Amino acid sequence: MGADGGTIPKRCELVRNKKKAEKVDKNVTNASKWRMCQLSQSPLQKHIIACRFGRLYNKEAILEGLINKTLNQNELTRHIKSRKDFKELKLTKNPAFKGDGVNSDESYVDHNETPYVCPVTAVGMNGTNVFTVNWECGCVVSEKAIKEVPSETCHGCGGPFSKGKIVVLNPPEELLKKYEADLLAERAAKKAAKAAKANGAVEEVDCAGPSTKNGEASSSKQEKPTEKTAPKRKADPTVKSVQDDPTASKVFKSVLMRALVCILALLCASSALGDRVLVLVDNAKVRQTHSIYLKSLEDRGHTVTVKLADDATLNLIKYGEFVYEHLIVLAPSVEEFGGTVNVPEILKFIDGGGNVLVAGGDNLGEAVRLLAMENGFEFDTDKKVIDHLNYDTTLDDGTHTTIVAPASQLTSAQMIVGDKKKLSPVLFKGVALVADESNRLKLEILTAATTAYSADPKAKITEYPGAIGRSAILIGALQARNSARVVFTGSVDMFSDKFFNANVNKVGNAQKATKSGNQELVTELSKWVLKEKGVLRVKSVSHHRVGEVEPPREYTIMDKVEYKIDIEEFANGKWVPFQGDDVQMEFVRIDPFVRLQLYNINGLQKAMFTLPDIYGVFKFVVDYRRVGYTHLYDVQQVSVRPLQHTQYERFIPSAYPYYASAFSMMVGVFIFSFVFLHHGDKSAPGIAASAKKAGKKD
Repeated sequence: MGADGGTIPKRCELVRNKKKAEKVDKNVTNASKWRMCQLSQSPLQKHIIACRFGRLYNKEAILEGLINKTLNQNELTRHIKSRKDFKELKLTKNPAFKGDGVNSDESYVDHNETPYVCPVTAVGMNGTNVFTVNWECGCVVSEKAIKEVPSETCHGCGGPFSKGKIVVLNPPEELLKKYEADLLAERAAKKAAKAAKANGAVEEVDCAGPSTKNGEASSSKQEKPTEKTAPKRKADPTVKSVQDDPTASKVFKSVLMRALVCILALLCASSALGDRVLVLVDNAKVRQTHSIYLKSLEDRGHTVTVKLADDATLNLIKYGEFVYEHLIVLAPSVEEFGGTVNVPEILKFIDGGGNVLVAGGDNLGEAVRLLAMENGFEFDTDKKVIDHLNYDTTLDDGTHTTIVAPASQLTSAQMIVGDKKKLSPVLFKGVALVADESNRLKLEILTAATTAYSADPKAKITEYPGAIGRSAILIGALQARNSARVVFTGSVDMFSDKFFNANVNKVGNAQKATKSGNQELVTELSKWVLKEKGVLRVKSVSHHRVGEVEPPREYTIMDKVEYKIDIEEFANGKWVPFQGDDVQMEFVRIDPFVRLQLYNINGLQKAMFTLPDIYGVFKFVVDYRRVGYTHLYDVQQVSVRPLQHTQYERFIPSAYPYYASAFSMMVGVFIFSFVFLHHGDKSAPGIAASAKKAGKKD
């Protein structure tokens, strides 16, 4: 207290006030928006996209969320419903950017440096400057470039430019609210237009009349008498037919006729799997524009049900069972399927053995695009297939997009496309497919010519086309491991009556015009995808020893075995013997010990062979995989035991020298013993006598 060197602590040294909340640096928060994906919070990588609100994401994260339908769970991505709600950005790389963190020489790197810059002003895209994206093409430039370098075209690619199509990246709150209001208004307008379109489609279908083939009778607006108002009649005993009985209800007659039709349809199944086909269309006009194709399905015995792709009553699987065996999508512009049908549901349908045929087009919707991606194909975005040397002079509109594909560009699998030597050139107008190289199940049915490429015919080409030459697939397919078949094509016009009946007038061809091969190709392709052909099954399998009939409980090594397998093929609506001569059988114990070519005798494949000198558990395996046919796999397990002790040979010819040496040794010992025992030395008795006398003398 006084002059003793002590100190008195102050209150501020003993008591501390509550710590203030730490404030996040706005610059750090702003910079993270330009470096990190707003959905996955991972660093932005190649294929960066922006949504309608200007937020940045990794494309892979958004596509995964669309497929799994998890975008609604995040408030930042709740507004993204389809691919039209985001745009892939065309960014300009910064050549001076070396990456984040510390260099190998431990020199510090400025984190304000950005991997992308404006292509006009070279300012960095790090949040300091305002950047915009042209929603028409995806080019990203700074707002400074737009103000200082006014232009009527895009600063990045020279394409169309409109201030109404400009979206500010990572906008402020005021502008973000404006974007949200605009999007809500736009979707409300689309919903109203869609409702008006649906009402018009219903009226058009009602005018077309009832369709008993499709199992859907259109309701009549004419008022009918009820049971109370209709006069009652007594039954006529002379009437023998229900149809002629005036007292029978019309509803009862209709139900009876439908039941008879269903029974006949079940008895006359046209494909190996079944004959119920669901056809999804964009609008009711497809019934008229594609009537030939739809009628061909009905003529082949299929029960065809045509519905709008966004019908609220759609379902493929009901109570755990398939409602249809086949699905045909002629609705390229559908953004989202109706009812319970969606991309995961269709994938489940394929996994269950269902077959799918999908036709794309110019105005491609998100649902079709995602379905193709899940099956190893990708439609080229907002582009068409162009060929300046192979187009139709009559049907083309001057853009050279109605191309002529000769039959030589088809696959050589005759089971899928038929005899292409007799097929006329095919007309195609639409978008190209690009196949995933890692997809080993893909089939390139029809490819473009080497002079074709995929691009926007109305825009200037500023980058290398994504699909060019033979890499541009016009018709692609795959057959899953469960033999389910899926076909994708970029042209819905291929199936139209116009292309079926058109004559091919190829540019530079002075020969007489010939009818297009679209109808023949589409018919053969539909037969294959609906499993009207190319389906194999095993009727019976047998194996036994040569000379016997029944298979034994177990085989013995070195047995002579006869193997038979009866294979049938579904063709022309019935099962017939398979005439293939390239079927092989393997006798396997982990690895094949025997591999034989089977001989075909009117569908009965047989072979005879000798079992290996090795015992164990073996399998007769037939694993037949050929392009165009379903996968045929059959396994028969058998046991092979060693020889019993009574089954071995008593004397082996190769051991005769050893046998001779053994017997010679035995004979030699016998002779030696006999001589030794019975033939002594004659001088021996005299020697013994003399020795005895000498002993006596001593």
